[in-house]
Amino acid sequence: MEGYENLTDQQRAIFARTHVQHQEAMGLEKSKEYGIQNVKELRWDDEENCLKVYFANGDWWHYTPNGQWY
Repeated sequence: MEGYENLTDQQRAIFARTHVQHQEAMGLEKSKEYGIQNVKELRWDDEENCLKVYFANGDWWHYTPNGQWY
């Protein structure tokens, strides 16, 4: 996935932890659509203090340091 190598260890931990929680909150079909294999790009946004996670279907989510997504 593009951008992973540019993240700090802390930002990678935010991604790993929040992605698992995000997946668990979805139904089976949606969780397949947003699975790790469908993450295309990760980008840290300093201004918003969040990780932007872009998926193959064109959707993207904010993942915050406190484990929320929107």
